Amino acid sequence: MTSEPAPLPQDRRGPPRLARKKPSPELAALRQLLETTERIALEQTLGLESAMQELAAHGEELERSRQALATKSALLESVLESMASGVVAVDRHGRFTLFNEAAQRILGLGPHAGNPHDWPRSYGLYLPDGATLFPAEDLPLARALCGQTVDGAEMFVWRPDLPDGTWLSVSARPLLNSAGHIAGAMGIFRDVSRQKRAETARSEFERRLQQSNKELEEFAFAASHDLQEPLRKILAFGELLCSEYGSALPEQARDYVLRMQGGAVRMQSLIRDLLDYSRITSRGETFIAVDLSDVAREVLDHLEMRIRESTGSVELGELPAVQADPTQMFQLLQNLVANALKFRKPDVAPVVKVWGRTLQGDEQSDVGQCELTISDNGIGFEQRFADRIFGVFQRLHSRHAYEGTGIGLAICRKIVTRHGGSIQAISSPGEGARFVVRLPAARAPEVP
Repeated sequence: MTSEPAPLPQDRRGPPRLARKKPSPELAALRQLLETTERIALEQTLGLESAMQELAAHGEELERSRQALATKSALLESVLESMASGVVAVDRHGRFTLFNEAAQRILGLGPHAGNPHDWPRSYGLYLPDGATLFPAEDLPLARALCGQTVDGAEMFVWRPDLPDGTWLSVSARPLLNSAGHIAGAMGIFRDVSRQKRAETARSEFERRLQQSNKELEEFAFAASHDLQEPLRKILAFGELLCSEYGSALPEQARDYVLRMQGGAVRMQSLIRDLLDYSRITSRGETFIAVDLSDVAREVLDHLEMRIRESTGSVELGELPAVQADPTQMFQLLQNLVANALKFRKPDVAPVVKVWGRTLQGDEQSDVGQCELTISDNGIGFEQRFADRIFGVFQRLHSRHAYEGTGIGLAICRKIVTRHGGSIQAISSPGEGARFVVRLPAARAPEVP
C-alpha cells in the first residue's frame, strides 16, 4: 500500500502583495473636493431641515395668533353690539368705520355716507335748547378729529320719526396712528332722556315748592300781623276792665278776666315764635365771621333778670368764631341757655355751662367745623325723646309745669340746618342735658 506524499509547507507570509501606486495629485484633489462638497451638502441639508422646522413653528404660532385675534375680534364685536351705549368711529375724512347696534337704536338711523357737515340735519342733532341745530364744527366727533377731547357734551336728537326726542350725553376722543398723527376719532354716547326728564320734573317741583313756601311765609306774616291786633285789644280792654271795674266784679269774674289775659299773652308768644320760625330761611342775613364769645355775652346781658330770678349761674368757656348769620346765632344761644335755665330741678340752683372748640376740617373741605356745647344740671329727659323735642309744638311736660310754646328747640334746629350744621341732645332723667351743635368755622381772611 503506497502512502500519499506529505503536503509541502506553506509560506507563512501569505501570498505576495502587489505594490500600491501613489495616487496622482489630480485624483487627490478631486477626492478632497468631493468630500468637501458632501460635507457642505450635509450642512446645508441640516440647516434647511432646521429652517423648515423653525418655519413650521412660526407658522403654528402665526396660526395660533390668528385664531386668538379672531377670537378677540369676535368678542370685541359681541361686546360692542351688546353695549347699551352707542359707539361710533370715523376715519380722518369723517367716514364711519364703526357703528354699533346701540348707536343705530339710539339715533334711529344707521351710518351716514354723506359729508360730516350734513350730520346735524340728517340725524336731527340739536343744541340743549331743543330748537337750534348743532353746529357741525362743534360736534364732538368733529372736535375730536381736530385733536380735542370731549366729555359729557349734551345734545338733543329730534326728527319727525322721533316725536318725543332723545337726550344724549356724548364723549369723543381722537384716534392716533403709530406715528402719533390723527387717524380718526371715536365717540361714545348714551341715552339720558329719563334722567333729563326726572331732572326737569325735580326742578319744576322745587320751583313750585319755593313758590308755595313763599306764599305760606307771606300768609304766616299777614295772619300773625292780623291776629296781633285783636289780641292787643283783648289785653287792653282786660286791663281797663280790671282797673276801672275790678272792685265791682265778683271774684269769679276777675278770675275769668285774668285767664283771658293769660291766654292772650300765650297766643302772642305763640304767634311771635311761629313768625320767627317762618322767617329763619326767608328773612335770614348774609353769613359773616361771627365771634360766639361776643354773642354769648350779649345773650347773658339779655337774660340777666331770668338768671337772677332762678338764682342760677352761666359759665362761659372759650368759644370759636363761626361763619354764620349773627342775628340767628344770638337767637340760637338765647333759646338754648333759656331752655337750660327753665328746666331746672326744684330747690336746686341751675348751673349752665357754655363752651366750644374748633375741629379739624375734612380733607375735602375748605373749612373746618366748630363744636358748641351747652350743658346743665336740670331735670333731663329720656334719651328716646332726643329727636322728638326738636319738633314744632312738641313738649315733654305740660305748660302748667313749664311755660313755653314748644317751638324754641324747633327754631334752633332750623337755624342750624340753614347753616349746614347739626344739633343733637344727650340726656338722662335727673342728670341734666347736653346740647351739641356743629357749625362751619369762620373762614380765614383772604391775603391780598
